[in-house]
Amino acid sequence: MNDKQTEDSNEENLLSKLKKWEKTILYYIKNLFFKDEKTKEHMKRMEEQKQYFNDEVKKENDNYEKLSKEIEAETRKEINLLEENKNKIIEENNKKYNDLIMYLESIKNDKEKLIEFFNKYT
Repeated sequence: MNDKQTEDSNEENLLSKLKKWEKTILYYIKNLFFKDEKTKEHMKRMEEQKQYFNDEVKKENDNYEKLSKEIEAETRKEINLLEENKNKIIEENNKKYNDLIMYLESIKNDKEKLIEFFNKYT
C-alpha cells in the first residue's frame, strides 16, 4: 500500500503543478493579449462597429415603423373611399329602383303607357 500512496501523492503533486502552470500561462497570455496595442485598437474598432451597427438597426426599425404607419393610414383611407363609393352606388340604385316603382305605380292603369314602357325597355 505504500507504493499506492506514493503513486497517488505523485499524481496529486503533478496535478497541482499542472494547475499552477496553467494559471501562469493563462495569466501571461491574457496580459500579452490585452497589453498589445493592436489588440486594444482592434477591440476599440469592434466596439465602434457594434455601436454603428446598433444605430443602423435602430434607424431601420424607425423607418419600418414609419412606413408601416403610412401603409396602414393609406389602407384605411382606401377602405373608407371604397365604403363611401359603395354607399353612393347603393343609394343611386335605390333611388333608381324607387323612381321606377313610382313611375310604374303611376301608369299602372294606363295601358298605352305600360305598353310603351315595356317596348322601350325590353
